[in-house]
Amino acid sequence: MTASPRWQTLEIYLHRTREEVDRVLVDVVQPLLDELRDAGAIDEWYFLRYWHDGPHLRVRVLNALLVEGIRATLSSRITPGDTASPAFSPADFYAGFAPSPGERRWSADGEIRIAGYEPEVERYGGAAAIRDAERLFIESGRVALSVIAATEDRGKRFAVAADLLFLTVTAVGWTTLETVRQARGYFSSWDYSDETLPVPSEPLRQAAERAFTASPDRWIGRSRVLGPYATADGEDTYSQWSGAVRRYSRALHELSGESMTNSHSRIIWSQVHMLHNRLGLTIDEERILAWLVSMAALASAGGTTSHDEALGRPDRRYLEWSKYTRNDAPASLEALPPVKREEGPSPDRAAPFPPPRPLLATMQRALDNRRSVRDGFVSGLTAQDVGDLLLGAAGQKPEATRPSRPYPSPGGAFATELYFHVTGVVGLDDGLHHFDPVSRGHRPVAGNLPLDALNGMSPYLGESQDGGELDLSGAQVVLFLVTRLEALEPKYGPRSLRLALLEAGHLSQALCLVASALALGSLVVSGYADDALNAALHLDGVDSFVSEMLVIGKRDPLRGEHSIRPD
Repeated sequence: MTASPRWQTLEIYLHRTREEVDRVLVDVVQPLLDELRDAGAIDEWYFLRYWHDGPHLRVRVLNALLVEGIRATLSSRITPGDTASPAFSPADFYAGFAPSPGERRWSADGEIRIAGYEPEVERYGGAAAIRDAERLFIESGRVALSVIAATEDRGKRFAVAADLLFLTVTAVGWTTLETVRQARGYFSSWDYSDETLPVPSEPLRQAAERAFTASPDRWIGRSRVLGPYATADGEDTYSQWSGAVRRYSRALHELSGESMTNSHSRIIWSQVHMLHNRLGLTIDEERILAWLVSMAALASAGGTTSHDEALGRPDRRYLEWSKYTRNDAPASLEALPPVKREEGPSPDRAAPFPPPRPLLATMQRALDNRRSVRDGFVSGLTAQDVGDLLLGAAGQKPEATRPSRPYPSPGGAFATELYFHVTGVVGLDDGLHHFDPVSRGHRPVAGNLPLDALNGMSPYLGESQDGGELDLSGAQVVLFLVTRLEALEPKYGPRSLRLALLEAGHLSQALCLVASALALGSLVVSGYADDALNAALHLDGVDSFVSEMLVIGKRDPLRGEHSIRPD
């Protein structure tokens, strides 16, 4: 490459199926540009698929001598209209995106434009990192073309894409645990994308789960099969990709510092996304792939010492082994929509609760009146009631000289967070909220978790196995106790899970007793489809997970003791 590379872009508009676009790439674009590169007319090239102004290939050429001549040759070899899909229309195409009005322009099938190139410098780490990113773009394009030529079948291409993702996480050096964190974080990150329309995450996660459970040995065994490629320097596609990612990851680590404009992991996932784009995978397929790889990583973890980070540790394996799946839940289970949590909310943005009223009930009365209420809730809760409950059971004590709350926490780490869903509570907006114990307030969380969907999240809700119905439809408040192991692990290591679950139990007991003192009913729900609920709350299910649900409401005095049973 030259010292001052100059990239130019050829935008090739193709209103065609993915298979037809693949043929244009393999039969027309690649032969011409490889020939020009070998002849010295261009230094290098790569491609990507894009959607502005209609579906097209963006073919980027480096230091081209006659880019207009390239355009003319491509135009003569791509016959417009012969294979254009009649189903393509601007309305149908843009229905899958979230374009601004100015981005809804439409170009003719077969049209080719010459454009410049504006590198995404910040996305790929800054000015010092962009050349390394472009080198991997080139390698990514070569790998993608090899895969495209060898895999017309969509299922085979998905399987190869899974292999390439396995190789990527190995090449960058992520541990098994970090792979699960990263893959599930990538899955969730698409809920925040501004370029695509919101799509419920749960059907995609279920698709990954079905694919894995249908043939677990196949996916678990891939890591062993792919092992030799992870360190080899061969000429095959897998070795080439693995080697290119290793070199790129090392280059990023060498540049790490104040000059970097993005994190190493975000940059790697951007490159993974571009490889998937070149392969012709949809965003939905990418997300399914990420969750599937995370499941395979969990299942393939081997035994390690108690102080090792890998997922073979007994506490990790216990957590995974003890989860429910959707197969344990009722057949009428509904998909949960994704919920967007604000990253890093600041305390001054929390809305305050009304000052709490003093609890007048004695401890003896609170203990005596504590019951699990099943289908016995009525409306009438207010923000004052919810504030009295949360501040009384979980709020930071304002007079304390050091952080202190009404329940014990190992090392004062307070590894349990509270989210709560409200419906029809006077003074609170319906939907999901996050409780801030420090500011003693709350903030709304974007998204929603409909109660009818939550009602199907557990085999103990809806049609109960022990008689009667445990129905959330009348509940005005549903609490989610979210455990974050990372708050404890630096100090407590493998014992963190035991301590975290104990803390969640202490908090749950405090909530139940304060609810009883306020003459409110409560119902603890500890059985639910773990991964489904965790994914809906954007929790990875490994380091952060829902440890308990707690339903709160006013008791229905007309239902009597048949709906308020001692445990």
